[in-house]
Amino acid sequence: MLNCGETYHVHVIAISDDCESTSNNTAMFETAPCAPTQLQTSYSCSSNGIIFSWQHTNNTFYYVAKAVGNNGQVTECRTADNVCHFTNIGCGQSYMFNVYAVSSCNSEVSTPQFVQTCE
Repeated sequence: MLNCGETYHVHVIAISDDCESTSNNTAMFETAPCAPTQLQTSYSCSSNGIIFSWQHTNNTFYYVAKAVGNNGQVTECRTADNVCHFTNIGCGQSYMFNVYAVSSCNSEVSTPQFVQTCE
């Protein structure tokens, strides 16, 4: 099985009992990015905002982070960076955060992070 977030180079040579082919062609391909890890959230009651961050992943064009409130409201953030700032967060709410990496093939969604805002 190939690892996520890797670049591979392939060189094919045909071999028989009598000879071996020659080829100067090498193909390259990248696997889908890995799901972002090392998720962190930081909540500030005074600014009514949550900062959600994660570790960069290889082979990624950008990230899509989501905040889902216990009222069902979904807020999405798209960024080439590894951090999103969610503002206008409701007081006394629970939020679930996750993120995935976008490439020609998307990563799996990260494990969720949960935040409870103050009353």
